[in-house]
Amino acid sequence: MKTKILIGLIILIVLGVVGGMFWYQKDKTGWVAIPTPTPTTEKYFPGWLPAQSGLTISSDGKTAYIPFELDDALSVVDLSTFTVTDSIDVSPAGIMLSSSAAVLSLDGKKLYVSNEGTKNVMVINTETKRVEKVLPIKPLHATAITISKDGSKVYLPSSEDGALYVINTSDNSYRRIFIPGVIFGPVVPSSSNPDLLYVAGMFVKPPGIFQSYFYIFNVSNNTIVRSVRLANEVLPPHTYARRLIVNPNETMAYFGWMEVTGDLRGAGNFVVFDLNTFKVLASVPIENGVSDFAVNEKTSKTYIIGFWSGGGAPQKLSIQEYDIATSKVVRSIPVSPSSDQRAIVIDPADANYLYMTEADFNLIRKVDIPTGKEVAKLQFNKADIQPYAIIRGDDMGYVISRLAQRVYKLDLNSGQLIASIKSPFQGGGWGFYQGNLYAGAGNTIYAIRASTGKVIKKYSIATEFSPITLSFFGDKMAAIDYETAQIARRLLIFDARNMTLLKSIELPREPHGDKVIVSPDSSKFYISRGSMVGTTVITVFDASTLKIINTIEIPYLQLRHGASYFPEANFDEVNRILYLTGGASVYKIDMDTDKLIGALNLIDAYGGLSGIRWSPTAICGVAFSPSKEKLFAFGADAHSLFIYDLIKSFWSTKIINLGGYSRDCDAVISPNRQYFYTANSQSDNITMVDLTSGEIVKIIELQK
Repeated sequence: MKTKILIGLIILIVLGVVGGMFWYQKDKTGWVAIPTPTPTTEKYFPGWLPAQSGLTISSDGKTAYIPFELDDALSVVDLSTFTVTDSIDVSPAGIMLSSSAAVLSLDGKKLYVSNEGTKNVMVINTETKRVEKVLPIKPLHATAITISKDGSKVYLPSSEDGALYVINTSDNSYRRIFIPGVIFGPVVPSSSNPDLLYVAGMFVKPPGIFQSYFYIFNVSNNTIVRSVRLANEVLPPHTYARRLIVNPNETMAYFGWMEVTGDLRGAGNFVVFDLNTFKVLASVPIENGVSDFAVNEKTSKTYIIGFWSGGGAPQKLSIQEYDIATSKVVRSIPVSPSSDQRAIVIDPADANYLYMTEADFNLIRKVDIPTGKEVAKLQFNKADIQPYAIIRGDDMGYVISRLAQRVYKLDLNSGQLIASIKSPFQGGGWGFYQGNLYAGAGNTIYAIRASTGKVIKKYSIATEFSPITLSFFGDKMAAIDYETAQIARRLLIFDARNMTLLKSIELPREPHGDKVIVSPDSSKFYISRGSMVGTTVITVFDASTLKIINTIEIPYLQLRHGASYFPEANFDEVNRILYLTGGASVYKIDMDTDKLIGALNLIDAYGGLSGIRWSPTAICGVAFSPSKEKLFAFGADAHSLFIYDLIKSFWSTKIINLGGYSRDCDAVISPNRQYFYTANSQSDNITMVDLTSGEIVKIIELQK
């Protein structure tokens, strides 16, 4: 599709983003308004999701440069203080860059960063901190780019046709090398003969059969000097090596690869190749695959990172220390939290230390190699409060957080923070009923006066439960009791007037959404279960009898978009359609027949648009425009707003970056249906969106 993409990227406003707003604190005389303090974390634009193979460190070991995949940002980190000291404006390279690999020139004055989203390479002057050139080169996903030993050339394989681009660092000119039937993967130039390149790539044999090869390429006459086919288990066809490293005396080469399995876990091998015999010496499967690696030639050790993300991941991946002499992983260096490991570099000034970046938790860490201890860690976003839910009650939104034992009161019609009240505990399940807040966990439910935070009543219930959200309908309350973070155990129904347990319904031990969805007339309620890559099951209950009316199963292979862990819904009562969020779809359910009548698939729409790189997955908010001509869907993974035209039946090419980061996320609509709010758990703020225009009104910072 060649449609010109207009992307409404709203850059997170810094220094006074909520200008004119006041913060309320209580003293002896009551609530007192004071100006909102300037958030220090917004001095520099924070990035999200460090780029694959994107970590570069200056030769003196003092400065790190980190581009990002899910934000158009590039952070400069002082490694002595482990603080972000600057950010570089990368907008000249476009929007939705989806940055990937990076390499620093030998003198440290130029930084080359590949951008998969905009299909270009940006050249950054690190002294002026400006993009000085943008080269129209399409980079290869997750594959490192390299620089020659003398610093005169940068080598970058391309995803477009398997070509290789050679960039002259003196003037940023470049040439393209394309050989029919030859596909370049990562390359390393020979230090003894700059005309020769070591390559882990592929050949295409008639009739279109891809085979992996290790070969030596001569760039002076564009010929292959030497080659050997690699067995499928060494490097599978259609799989690119992530990085290639050649030792200084050019006797050994090292590379690794990774594929992501159905359970969102990495798998792949680390390979040692003898350059004299031109044979594979070792090909060792690495737990969680080879996302990236770094080699210490003096100790003959390699440090390998991998990938295991999603709901089933332990979030405690190690750094694997591989001994080249014995061809074994000899040590696991524990780092936590960690699941989507992105890049790893040994300190060029002190090989006793290494640095690695982590995407799911948005950080860089420093590890002491001899002791295996993490000695420093820097998160690129602020998550001291972690708001995870907005409970709507009348005209007010009550913001619940994981780390602050306070409930923040937000006027939903104006977007003003009114006050905060003390919470009886952190976390737990929350809801609103007849003018009061309710909070429950363990064997206790509290009724709390919303205006003052005073506990009105404390109910001891007949069971222990661990809910996330309390949903009220009529005089009943429903809560999902979770066994672990996402795995449900029971659906509990209470009499809301006295919190007597009316019914306990066993649920499949599967991931369930974080709330029960109630119909506008409170006659039905819905729960959804399933994973992002599995079958979605939506169960419909009769609210009066508490019996199941219908069960809707949506096979993953049919729509390929799974369930959302943060389900939200909006009801078109005129056309009798429920719009329910899924993993990467909005499901349409007939409100009368309780049958699936369609799905609005974001991943199909945006996957087919050139340049869309930020994933429209983990949908956790859906809202109509006041005229009901548009439907807005919020995807947490891209922290972006997607717009569906209900009249013309298509997704807009305009995408709104919401300027906040979410892991746990929630969304509500104002009573006047003018505004949409989403809680950003990983950036301690709330984004307010105008539902007429789809544009951000403001970002509301929360303070402890």
